[in-house]
Amino acid sequence: MLRFLSLFLLTGLTLLTGCMVGPDYVGPPCPPTPKEWTQNDHKEVRPENPAIDDWWMVFDDPVLNTILTAVNEQNLSLRSAAWKVYQARAALCATQGQLFPAIGTDASYSYVKMSGDNKPRGTDLFASTWDWGVSANWELDVFGQIKRYIEAQEAEVEATEDDYRNVKMVLMADTARTYIDARLYQERMEIVRANILQQREFLRIIVARFTKGKDSRLDYSQAVANLAAVEASYPSIMSGYRESLNRLSVLMGCPPGTVDELMKKVEPLPVAPDAVAVSIPADILRRRPDIRAMERRLAAQNARIGVAMAERYPKFYINGSFGLEADRLDDLFNARSFTASVMPSLSWRLLEFGRIRCTIMQQEGLTEQMKYDYQETVLEAAEEVDNAISNYVRLQQRVEYLEETVVRYRQALQLSEQLYSAGRNNYLPVLDSQRYVLEYEELLAVARANLATSVVQIYKALGGGWQVDPVSAGTGQQIDRFRNRYAGEAPTSRPGESVNTNGPLASRHDLPVEVAKSSSRQSLSTTRATLTEEQKANLATTSESPQQGTESMKEIQSAKNLNQQYPLDLQPENTPTTRLPKKAPSVVIPPTEAPKSQPDPLLEGLRK
Repeated sequence: MLRFLSLFLLTGLTLLTGCMVGPDYVGPPCPPTPKEWTQNDHKEVRPENPAIDDWWMVFDDPVLNTILTAVNEQNLSLRSAAWKVYQARAALCATQGQLFPAIGTDASYSYVKMSGDNKPRGTDLFASTWDWGVSANWELDVFGQIKRYIEAQEAEVEATEDDYRNVKMVLMADTARTYIDARLYQERMEIVRANILQQREFLRIIVARFTKGKDSRLDYSQAVANLAAVEASYPSIMSGYRESLNRLSVLMGCPPGTVDELMKKVEPLPVAPDAVAVSIPADILRRRPDIRAMERRLAAQNARIGVAMAERYPKFYINGSFGLEADRLDDLFNARSFTASVMPSLSWRLLEFGRIRCTIMQQEGLTEQMKYDYQETVLEAAEEVDNAISNYVRLQQRVEYLEETVVRYRQALQLSEQLYSAGRNNYLPVLDSQRYVLEYEELLAVARANLATSVVQIYKALGGGWQVDPVSAGTGQQIDRFRNRYAGEAPTSRPGESVNTNGPLASRHDLPVEVAKSSSRQSLSTTRATLTEEQKANLATTSESPQQGTESMKEIQSAKNLNQQYPLDLQPENTPTTRLPKKAPSVVIPPTEAPKSQPDPLLEGLRK
């Protein structure tokens, strides 16, 4: 038995001393990237290393931090991506097992009674056989085809891990954007409610002046119509707010309504920092998990060229078995019952009429295609970052202009109301000012929300938010995995080297204040108009309830039937009544009979 095993292993080891065919992987040449971003000359852009592990801390918003923590722990898409990593690692383990022989065992017992008429002389009528054996099958990886399979699978595992990080990065950004949208809807509801309360207060003055004959019916009708138009915009805002809350709940891996308690209190919009740190363009190679995943898949595809080239060469197999066989169980373990066999074999695809050559050409072509796809992805990532930075800078300017516009329109509204109350002007300037104040207060709220969203987009484009555990960032394994993969001139920051070693924001003390944290929540963090104390008291009764949407609608619905408070036939004092023409009778459309549903053949078959 020992002689047989020695022969088996010696034959295998002799044939294993081969080589790996196919090209060894060399990283793709780095595409031309700019040395700095195009907006670096603006004071809002700092070419410093950002703290991108927990970039959302720049908003200084505890509710946002709580929601993002829950998303990181409970999101179902993230869990699904984690199980894809598990599957890829299991597939790698199975591929590595192909390097070793497959060994199995079997045992049997047979009892045979032969016919007495046909029994040969000298043989027994009854015969029994005991059999036990071990078999082994081994494909010898002489030309490295299996090793190339393993190389490709290892790269696929790393790509899947980066896919997981990319899912986390996108989820963090989507959650922050959705949260900003929810706060924007809250702010817009506050703006509309404040505007409605102001218009109702001023409408009392219009009614008083109209009943005394100081104003025309046109002013009165325009004021009532303007109030109704503002109230009509409220339900759509509430609908968007509910959708944002439901989306946040689902991102947290929870049913709709879960996040309502967290969003119960109305808070101002998240305030964007006065400046952002963006580092250098080459850093996106090591930070963006989608770029890292594409580079790993390119490495896997390069290994598949070697797999295809190995088909040109012969394959060597060793099939062997040894066992015990005896007529009686007592004799099974005697030395004479030992049986063994060794069967080396060879297979070689000689005449394939170009099939192998064409397969190699196909794999080489796909590898070259993926190189250009990778370079294009890098350039598109640089474009995304630069666009996000430019958007941030321009939104900063837009917010400044809109803040000035809102202040001026509020002054114009106050002045026009004073002139109208004193009888020195008609109602048209008041009406225009009311519309412009509402319009530009909402535009300012949207611009501030877009500014905060642009910060989210910058950090997402830079590849931040996936390294939640900063302790394991920048390990030697990551450095060795990605070092020296780029031919020619390597970027300043090589992919994977010191990934996120700058650490989380909480531990960064070298960042400027305007970069590390958002500005204090100044008075302009809210865009709603300045209210009187009485209006603030009325507004407070509808702004801090758990069911904010429902409670707020009660406030709006109290004046739903405007004709009861401000009737269309209201007349000035001592003036003959002028009746408005009656409305045309409504046309009653008879209900049509619903068409009878036709039976579905598939469903009918299932019922049977």
